[in-house]
Amino acid sequence: MYRWFNRTTGVSDQKVESEITIEKDETLYCAPNGQVSELESKPVYHFTADTASHLKESRGNVSGRQLGAAISKVLNLSVPENAPDYRILRSRRSRKYPSPHATTYAVETKPGIQALVYLLGDERHDARPPRGRKCAVLYVPHLSSDTELRHETLLRELPEREPESAFYTCDVRGCGESQPDTCGQDSFLQPYGSDYFYAIHALMLDDPYSAQRVRDLLRVIQWLTSYGYEQVHLVAKGRGTVHATIAALLSAEVVQVTLQDALPSFHEVATSETYDWPLSCFILDVLKHVDLPDIYRELEQHKGLKFL
Repeated sequence: MYRWFNRTTGVSDQKVESEITIEKDETLYCAPNGQVSELESKPVYHFTADTASHLKESRGNVSGRQLGAAISKVLNLSVPENAPDYRILRSRRSRKYPSPHATTYAVETKPGIQALVYLLGDERHDARPPRGRKCAVLYVPHLSSDTELRHETLLRELPEREPESAFYTCDVRGCGESQPDTCGQDSFLQPYGSDYFYAIHALMLDDPYSAQRVRDLLRVIQWLTSYGYEQVHLVAKGRGTVHATIAALLSAEVVQVTLQDALPSFHEVATSETYDWPLSCFILDVLKHVDLPDIYRELEQHKGLKFL
């Protein structure tokens, strides 16, 4: 190691460490007792909160076309106009879903990327989505359609409430059966685990993870439209509410929205000392342009938004 560094830096051929004086901790203190907090300093989250409050005042309320344009700009969002390709996957035995049968579709939202869509029904249907119905319920899960279809009470009630509508669920990239374990087994929800890994790399590549998931959802809605569905009731839970809310704003086919355990605002996160929402739900620079309550107001006025 010494030979390599000496050759590279052009210094002497010294191979022995020089005498090192180990300083006392007190000598290295940058505050009288070693703790900056005792100087009544402000932690980072105080600066974040101040910035968020300033942005809220300068931003004001955004609505109408300006709102859609603002969120599309901050997400750097573009969506092809044509309906996506898809595959019909082999059916499995009953998974104890609200309906006895489920057809799984892999909808290609981007070359090499598929959103997994389940169609629930009383009869087995290993084919293209059936035509004849104009309305569809599309559920976006907190983490996994498969798990929530088995245990979520809301999903057992929805088909009964809207018997005339077809019932679909959608796992966007990184959710449900496409949940990655890139950073190690069961690392998805861990600090700096798989979910964080993809979210932080997406920021570095200027393609926010939230934007990718919104794009997945909009492509699935396009796919449903191509099979004759004219109206979509978008239902989402937890983490799924962030990209579902934005997709509902940008899609003319979404006429009704129901959100369970939704994030109140990005402002609330930015002004809190601690929070439970992951990086994959956040959007870089969003508070310079828009916040979730702006979108909620728009959806309440035009698409019957309901919170659970």
